Amino acid sequence: MASDRHGEHNALISVAKLRLGVTRAQADAELDIIQQQIMREHPDVAASTFDSARTMPLRDIALDADVKRMMLLLLGAVGFVLLIACANVSHLLLVRGAERLREIAIYFSLGASRAYVVKQLLMEAAVLASLGAMAGLASAWCGVRFAGTLPDLQLPGTAPVSIEGGCWHLLRE
Repeated sequence: MASDRHGEHNALISVAKLRLGVTRAQADAELDIIQQQIMREHPDVAASTFDSARTMPLRDIALDADVKRMMLLLLGAVGFVLLIACANVSHLLLVRGAERLREIAIYFSLGASRAYVVKQLLMEAAVLASLGAMAGLASAWCGVRFAGTLPDLQLPGTAPVSIEGGCWHLLRE
Protein backbone atom coordinates (compact mmCIF):
# COMPACT_ATOMS: atom_id res chain seq x y z
CA MET A 1 0.00 0.00 0.00
CA ALA A 2 1.15 3.50 -0.72
CA SER A 3 -0.06 6.80 0.59
CA ASP A 4 0.31 10.06 -1.29
CA ARG A 5 -0.73 13.63 -0.42
CA HIS A 6 -3.42 15.15 -2.65
CA GLY A 7 -4.42 18.55 -1.32
CA GLU A 8 -6.01 18.10 2.12
CA HIS A 9 -6.69 14.38 1.75
CA ASN A 10 -4.54 11.29 1.70
CA ALA A 11 -4.98 9.00 -1.28
CA LEU A 12 -4.56 5.34 -0.53
CA ILE A 13 -3.70 3.01 -3.38
CA SER A 14 -3.93 -0.70 -2.65
CA VAL A 15 -2.63 -3.24 -5.13
CA ALA A 16 -4.16 -6.71 -5.29
CA LYS A 17 -4.73 -9.39 -7.87
CA LEU A 18 -8.30 -10.40 -8.67
CA ARG A 19 -9.15 -14.01 -8.00
CA LEU A 20 -9.62 -16.11 -11.14
CA GLY A 21 -13.16 -15.71 -12.43
CA VAL A 22 -13.86 -12.45 -10.56
CA THR A 23 -14.68 -9.51 -12.81
CA ARG A 24 -13.82 -5.89 -12.15
CA ALA A 25 -17.55 -5.10 -11.78
CA GLN A 26 -17.88 -7.70 -9.02
CA ALA A 27 -14.79 -6.33 -7.26
CA ASP A 28 -16.15 -2.76 -7.54
CA ALA A 29 -19.47 -3.86 -6.03
CA GLU A 30 -17.66 -5.49 -3.10
CA LEU A 31 -15.52 -2.37 -2.64
CA ASP A 32 -18.70 -0.24 -2.49
CA ILE A 33 -20.08 -2.47 0.27
CA ILE A 34 -16.81 -2.24 2.24
CA GLN A 35 -16.69 1.54 1.78
CA GLN A 36 -20.30 1.95 3.02
CA GLN A 37 -19.50 -0.20 6.05
CA ILE A 38 -16.44 1.91 6.91
CA MET A 39 -18.45 5.11 6.49
CA ARG A 40 -21.13 3.77 8.89
CA GLU A 41 -18.56 2.73 11.50
CA HIS A 42 -16.46 5.92 11.27
CA PRO A 43 -18.68 8.77 10.05
CA ASP A 44 -16.41 11.54 11.35
CA VAL A 45 -13.31 10.30 9.52
CA ALA A 46 -15.01 8.68 6.54
CA ALA A 47 -16.72 11.82 5.26
CA SER A 48 -13.44 13.59 4.60
CA THR A 49 -11.36 10.54 3.72
CA PHE A 50 -13.31 8.30 1.38
CA ASP A 51 -14.26 9.77 -1.97
CA SER A 52 -14.40 6.58 -3.99
CA ALA A 53 -13.08 3.08 -4.13
CA ARG A 54 -12.69 1.40 -7.49
CA THR A 55 -10.58 -1.15 -9.29
CA MET A 56 -8.31 -0.42 -12.21
CA PRO A 57 -5.69 -2.41 -14.12
CA LEU A 58 -2.20 -2.11 -12.73
CA ARG A 59 -0.90 -0.84 -16.05
CA ASP A 60 -3.25 2.18 -15.75
CA ILE A 61 -1.67 3.39 -12.52
CA ALA A 62 0.47 6.34 -13.53
CA LEU A 63 4.19 5.75 -13.43
CA ASP A 64 6.40 8.21 -11.64
CA ALA A 65 7.69 10.95 -13.99
CA ASP A 66 11.30 9.91 -13.37
CA VAL A 67 10.49 6.28 -14.19
CA LYS A 68 8.69 7.36 -17.39
CA ARG A 69 11.65 9.49 -18.41
CA MET A 70 14.07 6.64 -17.71
CA MET A 71 11.94 4.16 -19.67
CA LEU A 72 11.65 6.52 -22.66
CA LEU A 73 15.41 7.09 -22.60
CA LEU A 74 16.00 3.34 -22.48
CA LEU A 75 13.52 2.82 -25.33
CA GLY A 76 15.31 5.45 -27.42
CA ALA A 77 18.72 3.89 -26.73
CA VAL A 78 17.50 0.40 -27.63
CA GLY A 79 15.86 1.73 -30.81
CA PHE A 80 19.06 3.52 -31.79
CA VAL A 81 21.15 0.37 -31.24
CA LEU A 82 18.63 -1.63 -33.31
CA LEU A 83 18.83 0.96 -36.09
CA ILE A 84 22.64 0.74 -36.10
CA ALA A 85 22.50 -3.07 -36.16
CA CYS A 86 20.06 -3.06 -39.09
CA ALA A 87 22.24 -0.60 -41.01
CA ASN A 88 25.32 -2.77 -40.40
CA VAL A 89 23.58 -5.95 -41.54
CA SER A 90 22.21 -4.30 -44.69
CA HIS A 91 25.66 -2.88 -45.47
CA LEU A 92 27.25 -6.32 -45.04
CA LEU A 93 24.64 -7.90 -47.33
CA LEU A 94 25.22 -5.23 -49.99
CA VAL A 95 28.99 -5.72 -49.85
CA ARG A 96 28.56 -9.49 -50.01
CA GLY A 97 26.20 -9.10 -52.98
CA ALA A 98 28.70 -6.89 -54.80
CA GLU A 99 31.44 -9.46 -54.25
CA ARG A 100 29.19 -12.21 -55.62
CA LEU A 101 28.52 -10.49 -58.95
CA ARG A 102 31.24 -12.59 -60.59
CA GLU A 103 29.73 -15.80 -59.14
CA ILE A 104 26.26 -14.80 -60.39
CA ALA A 105 27.69 -14.05 -63.84
CA ILE A 106 29.18 -17.55 -63.93
CA TYR A 107 25.76 -19.02 -63.02
CA PHE A 108 24.21 -17.15 -65.96
CA SER A 109 26.99 -18.18 -68.34
CA LEU A 110 26.43 -21.83 -67.41
CA GLY A 111 22.76 -21.49 -68.35
CA ALA A 112 21.06 -20.91 -65.00
CA SER A 113 17.77 -19.07 -65.21
CA ARG A 114 17.11 -15.79 -63.43
CA ALA A 115 14.52 -17.55 -61.24
CA TYR A 116 17.11 -20.13 -60.12
CA VAL A 117 19.64 -17.45 -59.14
CA VAL A 118 16.99 -15.43 -57.27
CA LYS A 119 15.79 -18.59 -55.51
CA GLN A 120 19.37 -19.43 -54.52
CA LEU A 121 19.98 -15.94 -53.12
CA LEU A 122 16.65 -15.94 -51.25
CA MET A 123 17.39 -19.35 -49.70
CA GLU A 124 20.76 -18.12 -48.47
CA ALA A 125 19.16 -14.99 -47.00
CA ALA A 126 16.45 -17.11 -45.33
CA VAL A 127 19.08 -19.35 -43.71
CA LEU A 128 20.96 -16.28 -42.44
CA ALA A 129 17.72 -14.72 -41.12
CA SER A 130 16.74 -17.96 -39.37
CA LEU A 131 20.12 -18.25 -37.70
CA GLY A 132 19.93 -14.61 -36.63
CA ALA A 133 16.41 -15.10 -35.24
CA MET A 134 17.49 -18.19 -33.28
CA ALA A 135 20.49 -16.31 -31.87
CA GLY A 136 18.23 -13.40 -30.93
CA LEU A 137 15.70 -15.65 -29.18
CA ALA A 138 18.46 -17.47 -27.32
CA SER A 139 20.00 -14.21 -26.12
CA ALA A 140 16.53 -12.89 -25.12
CA TRP A 141 15.82 -16.09 -23.19
CA CYS A 142 19.16 -15.81 -21.36
CA GLY A 143 18.53 -12.12 -20.70
CA VAL A 144 15.07 -12.79 -19.24
CA ARG A 145 16.45 -15.53 -17.00
CA PHE A 146 19.19 -13.16 -15.83
CA ALA A 147 16.72 -10.32 -15.30
CA GLY A 148 14.56 -12.61 -13.17
CA THR A 149 17.45 -13.08 -10.74
CA LEU A 150 17.94 -9.35 -10.17
CA PRO A 151 16.32 -7.92 -7.04
CA ASP A 152 13.85 -5.02 -7.28
CA LEU A 153 13.55 -5.28 -11.06
CA GLN A 154 9.80 -4.70 -11.18
CA LEU A 155 8.71 -1.11 -11.72
CA PRO A 156 5.29 0.11 -10.61
CA GLY A 157 2.71 -0.46 -13.32
CA THR A 158 4.80 -2.96 -15.30
CA ALA A 159 4.21 -6.61 -15.96
CA PRO A 160 6.75 -9.28 -15.01
CA VAL A 161 9.54 -9.73 -17.54
CA SER A 162 8.75 -12.57 -19.94
CA ILE A 163 9.07 -13.58 -23.58
CA GLU A 164 5.68 -13.42 -25.27
CA GLY A 165 4.66 -15.36 -28.37
CA GLY A 166 2.98 -12.30 -29.85
CA CYS A 167 0.41 -9.67 -29.02
CA TRP A 168 -2.54 -12.04 -28.65
CA HIS A 169 -2.67 -11.46 -24.89
CA LEU A 170 -3.52 -7.80 -25.55
CA LEU A 171 -6.58 -8.79 -27.57
CA ARG A 172 -7.94 -10.96 -24.75
CA GLU A 173 -8.05 -8.08 -22.26
